[in-house]
This record gives sequence, structure tokens and C-alpha cells, in this order.
Amino acid sequence: MSSAISFYDLRFKNGLPGSPNAWKTRFTLNYKGLPYKTTYINFVDLKPTFQAAGIPPSSGDAYTVPAIFDPATGQAVSDSFCIAEYLDAQYPDTPPLLPPSTRDAQITFEKTVRQPFAFTLFPLILLEIYSAVEEKDKPYFRRTREALFGGPLESIVPTGSKRVAQLEAVRAGLDKVEKVIVEYAGEGKIFFGGDEPCFADMSLASTFKSLMVKCDEEYDACKVILGHDWAKKFVEAFEKWGSYEA
Repeated sequence: MSSAISFYDLRFKNGLPGSPNAWKTRFTLNYKGLPYKTTYINFVDLKPTFQAAGIPPSSGDAYTVPAIFDPATGQAVSDSFCIAEYLDAQYPDTPPLLPPSTRDAQITFEKTVRQPFAFTLFPLILLEIYSAVEEKDKPYFRRTREALFGGPLESIVPTGSKRVAQLEAVRAGLDKVEKVIVEYAGEGKIFFGGDEPCFADMSLASTFKSLMVKCDEEYDACKVILGHDWAKKFVEAFEKWGSYEA
């Protein structure tokens, strides 16, 4: 490849990459060993920036991260799943993440296991994310997340006994994720992909990573994850692919 892939991510005021969807593609690029350069964009600047760069919307007329532009082919691709498919096809000498033999199973895992787990976890940290959003993006973030979760941010984040119950739900969710992975990949496997991770693992790792770049290990949700034997091994296994440009 003659030059690095352009990778687009969201900008947060602490300089840490906190978008779980963008982490799916960052893990993908790192795992495949493909060189890339990161451009960080504010939430409210995504649409004009992507339109100017010729990057298509990820769904309907919605412009979201991640997105890439590959100078080797002149192709712009959005949506982490589509990006993984593109990179598998364009760079077949790199480890595949969505082989035809597991593609459907990965989609099922994403919809029935990973996404429900993420919706259990993320209400716990919405205010931490909101605090990290730059001032110009706060109205947009509040409006869109309150529409998604159905209420003011402050009422969505559980406190007291409700928070304790939500943390227990996270523990139960981790047990379910582990159970599904073992049933699919085999006893002792930590990846859905078996001996090596697949895209479903990149997606799951992004859920953990987007929390851990915002909160230290003493944060209650982090302690639950790192206190779970399988989850701790999974997180540690992905550390080698977790580098990023500030």
C-alpha cells in the first residue's frame, strides 16, 4: 500500500478515543497490521466533513464514525462492518475477520448477544461520556442519546440500589457472553473466532475499550468486568491491538 488509510473517529475533549463503533475499526486495522492515520472530528462536524470528503452515510442519511478512505483504491467506506468486509476483500494477505463460513454466526452474535450486553453497560457511564464531549457537541449528544434511551441523561444513569442491580445485570451479561462463546468456539476459548479473533470479537472488545479509556480500573463497571475471569482474559488479549493516535 503506497500510503496510509485515513481513519475517521470522534473528538473528545480529553483526547482519548471513546467511540465504541470507531474502536471496532481501530482494532480491525491494528489486528490486520494496516497503516493508517487518524482524523478526529466533532459530532456536529461529521456531516459536512464527510460530505466534503466524499464519504457516504453509514445508514440512510446519517453520517457516523467510523469511516475510512483508502488512497490505494480511492474508496471511501463507512460503517465498521462494511469496513471490515472491504479490508478483508482488498487485503486478502491480512487475517480475515468475516470469512463466509462464520459471517452469519457473527451477525447473530452481534444482534442477540453483544448489542444487548452493550445496552446493559452503557447507561452506567453516560454521564462520564457526556463530561468528555466537547462543549460544542454537548447539545447534540444530549438530544440524540436522550432520544435513544428515552429520557434525560440524569434519569437514565442508575444510582443507589438501581445501580447495584444494573451492575449485577452486567455480571450476568458477561456470563451469557462467555457461555455463548464457549458453546460456539469450544471449551477454553476466549474469542468467538476460536484461536484467533474475528470481527464479532472486535465489536465486543470495543464495548470494553470504550469504557476503559474513560474510567480507571477502580470505577465500579470496570471492576465488574476485570473481576470476571473470562472478561479479564479477553480484555488483556486485546491489549496488543489497542494502540491509538492521540
